[in-house]
Amino acid sequence: KKIARAYQDEITLPSNSTEFEELMLDASTAAVGLDMIGAENALALSLALREQVDIKVIAAQKEQEVRKSDVLEFVNTDETLESVGGFKEMKEWLERRRRAFTKEARDYGLPYPKGLLLVGPAGTGKSLAAKAVASFLRLPLLRLDMGKIFRSLVGESESAIRQALQVAEAVAPVVLWMDEIDKGLAGMKGSGELDSGVTSRVVSTILTWRQETKAPVMLAATANDVASIPSMVYRKGRLDEVWATDLPNEEERGEIIRIHLKKRK
Repeated sequence: KKIARAYQDEITLPSNSTEFEELMLDASTAAVGLDMIGAENALALSLALREQVDIKVIAAQKEQEVRKSDVLEFVNTDETLESVGGFKEMKEWLERRRRAFTKEARDYGLPYPKGLLLVGPAGTGKSLAAKAVASFLRLPLLRLDMGKIFRSLVGESESAIRQALQVAEAVAPVVLWMDEIDKGLAGMKGSGELDSGVTSRVVSTILTWRQETKAPVMLAATANDVASIPSMVYRKGRLDEVWATDLPNEEERGEIIRIHLKKRK
């Protein structure tokens, strides 16, 4: 607040005190995971580049921390819920849970949301919706690449997933995007015979972490085939909700067309 106020004559700040407090709260949330100097530098960079307190610029400074894990990718996204056609029920569900990430929710005793799983045919907007979730909650988006986890040497795969989850916790609050999770879990059932149990141990590490962690990491997972995912992966306590997508109906097709026409002016 002191830094923003010091430059208020040179930058754009909300005139309304309530909006200013909300902006400062969003900025401090975006800076969680950075040390004091890093947070101040992120804010200064935002003021210099944008002449305002830009949440995206502040959150992007966490990318240096994310690079410590080669299986995590910091994703910059401009997608919003308005750029997603359909998904009406999921949007309403998210709207109700937006305040669950606030200090007010912590004081009330509410836990952080665990996350959601989107299941459906390819091309029905699951990945787009996952990106929009992060934008809606004003949180950084990290993509966990399951393909990079598995290594050739004994113990390296388990170490890679543990480090990735530790980094995600360090930069939290954050949305952790696991795309096509069913592909990453495909070999779990025969893991003992096919890969000496590596897949089973990696999945076990993820499930235990998802169950026990208190860090504000919201999981946004997508899958094409729910039948290949063990039910223990998406049960309550590890994920909050499972949403099924399908081909859009007539009303949703109209909404999607309007979105694309607007994007292309």
